[in-house]
Amino acid sequence: MTSYNLQEAVCSLPDDWKDTSVNIFSVGTTAPAEFSLVVTRDVLGSSISLKAFADAQLERLSQTLSRYVLLRQEGRVFGDKTAIDSEFTWISESRRIHQRQVLLQHDADRVLIFTATALDFLAADRSQQMDAILGGLEWRVVGGPLA
Repeated sequence: MTSYNLQEAVCSLPDDWKDTSVNIFSVGTTAPAEFSLVVTRDVLGSSISLKAFADAQLERLSQTLSRYVLLRQEGRVFGDKTAIDSEFTWISESRRIHQRQVLLQHDADRVLIFTATALDFLAADRSQQMDAILGGLEWRVVGGPLA
């Protein structure tokens, strides 16, 4: 069994279980939220670079999102972690969605994906808040398949 930390508790889970959890943080009380930040996890795999992984992810989005437009993509570093930072827009039910997605390489084969979503446009202060969150991450040493 592997010990796993939730925000509210610690639990023991079978060793072969993988962490595919999603964290969602939002601003406002209406739906859809004016701004949200979603954290997901994925496996990079040893045979693909972070850049190639990010490019493939953006290509999938461009094929599925209506009127998708890539605004920018750049390599970044947050702390000691390599990242690919992308910004794009698309249309959902006649409403413009502005997203910023940062893929952080946690270790050799794991990626944390931070996706900020805003209606219409992503305000500069929200982007700065996201930079502060990413720059302030305190990485824990974790082991086992749940890491």
